[in-house]
Amino acid sequence: MSKKRFVFSVALAGLLLIAGCGSSSSSNGYGGNNNNTGCTVSTAVATTSVSASDANGHYVFTPSCIKISSGQTVIWTNTGTMPHTATSDSGAPVTFDSKNLSPGQTFSFTFTAPETIGYHCTYHVSFGMKGTVIVQ
Repeated sequence: MSKKRFVFSVALAGLLLIAGCGSSSSSNGYGGNNNNTGCTVSTAVATTSVSASDANGHYVFTPSCIKISSGQTVIWTNTGTMPHTATSDSGAPVTFDSKNLSPGQTFSFTFTAPETIGYHCTYHVSFGMKGTVIVQ
């Protein structure tokens, strides 16, 4: 293999790897990735933060997938210009619903049991505003 072709192959592989890491699709349809890869791992002692935003018509939770330890609290902050919610998809054993979060408002929830929980914004779920919390 020529040096030029080798460099091109390495560059192409790197681009594909980067594109794969940035994907917001997963097998369950949630933004984020439930197979324990591609999630933001919380290094916070007690809390981790998620932003709910709507910049340029993109309705997203950032990060869309987080991994936390049991006992940690997640704080969602509406950094957008319109109301959002953080509402769990599953009913048991953990259920949370921020109700309406106006711009600038926050909602927090402490996760006490290991599990994977999908959540969404009730106003913008059809636009793909979904996330995942993996509690270890």
